[in-house]
Amino acid sequence: MNARVTALARDCGADGAVVLKTSAVVQNRACLDMCSQNACGAYGNCWMCPPDAGDIETLMGLVRSYRYAVVFQIVRGLEDCFDIESMGKAGEELNLLARRIRREASAFLSECLVLGAGGCRVCKPCAKVQNRPCPYPTEALLSLEACGVDVYQTVKNTSLKYNNGPNTVTFFGMVLFN
Repeated sequence: MNARVTALARDCGADGAVVLKTSAVVQNRACLDMCSQNACGAYGNCWMCPPDAGDIETLMGLVRSYRYAVVFQIVRGLEDCFDIESMGKAGEELNLLARRIRREASAFLSECLVLGAGGCRVCKPCAKVQNRPCPYPTEALLSLEACGVDVYQTVKNTSLKYNNGPNTVTFFGMVLFN
């Protein structure tokens, strides 16, 4: 099954994917502190991000409740290190990829959790901003960070690179399953 999920991620468009036991997924409450600095603008403005995504300990436990994780990535070029527009587009692309993986994995996995890259990005702006419930709960994605996943520490001993060189941006997602 591990190879099948890894192949699915690549077939759907991931530039790289590796399988890990969830015991190798590094989690850290400090991810919540990073989110609270609101560098992405989603903190408090997205149902799937802190503080509205849920209790960090509960979400970290949810990740640990699965046996395996396929970490996948996309790497995109930037005009320069200030190309915020391309960075945003790459983040949206990663979450589109994550939702596609979730749809296709449902054909052969009885249960899985797919995590995206910061902010759900289905609605612009998120319904949270108007204090309305999420209109697309089956499409919504929790972020890796909301679940306390330390992406850098998780991928550093794998074949995936966290930093792919100058004028690139790399985003990660994860499929958790038993």
